[in-house]
Amino acid sequence: MKRKIVCLLAALLMISAASCSGGTGESGVSSSVSSSSSQASSTASSASSSSSSEEASGASEASEAGSSVASSQGKAGLQEDGTYIGEEYTCKMPEGWRLLEEDSSQVTFVPENYPEESVDMVSVQLTEKDPAFDSYTQQDFEEAAEEEYAELDAFAFLGFEKGSFQTYNMYTLRYSLTKDDTPMEFQQYLIDAPEKTVSILFTEVNESDLTEIRDAFLENLKIQ
Repeated sequence: MKRKIVCLLAALLMISAASCSGGTGESGVSSSVSSSSSQASSTASSASSSSSSEEASGASEASEAGSSVASSQGKAGLQEDGTYIGEEYTCKMPEGWRLLEEDSSQVTFVPENYPEESVDMVSVQLTEKDPAFDSYTQQDFEEAAEEEYAELDAFAFLGFEKGSFQTYNMYTLRYSLTKDDTPMEFQQYLIDAPEKTVSILFTEVNESDLTEIRDAFLENLKIQ
């Protein structure tokens, strides 16, 4: 089961890496995000193929429960006030940003001047709940990330912390790498939500600083 979340971690980071070095226009970048998102979904699906029918049933029930929560708060998706309602969470889109991409498992926000002036991004992704979540160590994540990005320039694993978000267990991970001469830094939060694993990924490109945006985003994030 460890391979499941380790592979997903790598796929999630590649979403931003591909997007940040992708096309020169929105359509090209969106294509990179969609392609990498499909890779992540495929990876998770393959890794969980050995899961029992009981887990599959639980996932179905979780989807129904998430839909009920969304219905009680409003239609799922981006609301007029910038609130985004997902299956397992609600969040607030950063002020001055816009929605780039969304599907049933992932949503990505970018600055209004993306990609002409900034290719920073914030992504939230849901994957199947992992029974082995509490057993992961820094070494698990570090080894997987180093293996995935060994061919990229200046890859560095910068930090690992095991803590909590609200009442749920959480890992905080930090990486940096260079792709096509573009420096990037990632800060990722993996949360063991009731029915899913929720991943929030902040991508800073060309030494930008998303500290204020990250703090506000996490303050407004609600896991359901």
